[in-house]
Amino acid sequence: MAVISPFDSTTIQQHQLKDTNIKPLYDKLTDGDHIKSLELQNGVIHKNIQRRGRAKSKLALIPTSMVKSLLEAYHGSSTSDIIGQECITIKQHVLSCTKCQQFKLSRTRPTGRLQPIEPPTGVLDLMGLDFIGPLPSSVAVGTYVNEQQSDWDDYLPFVTFAYNTSK
Repeated sequence: MAVISPFDSTTIQQHQLKDTNIKPLYDKLTDGDHIKSLELQNGVIHKNIQRRGRAKSKLALIPTSMVKSLLEAYHGSSTSDIIGQECITIKQHVLSCTKCQQFKLSRTRPTGRLQPIEPPTGVLDLMGLDFIGPLPSSVAVGTYVNEQQSDWDDYLPFVTFAYNTSK
């Protein structure tokens, strides 16, 4: 038994033609004008989307009259995607859904004040230099430059060797 979706292309086309924001776009596309990232396919306006590292996808431009019914029908699907100007409405809908609050995980890290840098993978991959100067010279003592070494245990074998082999 086949399941018929209430959101087929003819229904979307009818709602697009009734929508006051989409109708002018539809008229321009049927006249042969080119609108960036929009395409008319089988009488339905689609938005072309290119995401980083992914293939191009075409999403039907959904009129505002269909947004609520689409959200109620498809927001729980694991394959559904959210794109467009109705993002605030979608966020409100998902926040009000108890199933989404229980079972859907956040795909972003919580924001914090510090964002740690990746540790270096090899020797001298990460080096910091502080330039100061000119340093005041003193009569009794020479000029000193303080070198702060964070990985002392890397140099410990050399110190032990020097200590054991010195006279």
